[in-house]
Amino acid sequence: MSDIEELHKLLEEEEANLDPTPVPAKKRENKDVLRFIRKVGLAPGDNKVPTYVIYYHFIKWCKPVWGRLWGKEEFFRTFKKHFQLKRSGNQRYYMINDSLDLSDEFYEKAKKYDKAWQKRKQTSKK
Repeated sequence: MSDIEELHKLLEEEEANLDPTPVPAKKRENKDVLRFIRKVGLAPGDNKVPTYVIYYHFIKWCKPVWGRLWGKEEFFRTFKKHFQLKRSGNQRYYMINDSLDLSDEFYEKAKKYDKAWQKRKQTSKK
């Protein structure tokens, strides 16, 4: 059984035994990322997908489902536990399957969002 299949099985068991007590934000973040991986059907594959595209997919999925966005750092803190990060020059990417929208149009939207995110991050440091 692969790591992804084990992850899916654990999430199914967890959802069957939902506890109504409130969960601290850090633990909830971890589960949101795992739910995203499961619902989208992510698995290791042959597509070289930049981190900003994966995060933009998460944002698009998260808004209608949970309404609360997790920061990029928090998201990838959990995501990298299940997928191997690779680098090429300054670009970070993951090799994943084709369960995400990998069209040129989506790449452009993700790139615009990432550039705006970088600007917000830089102005907040000043």
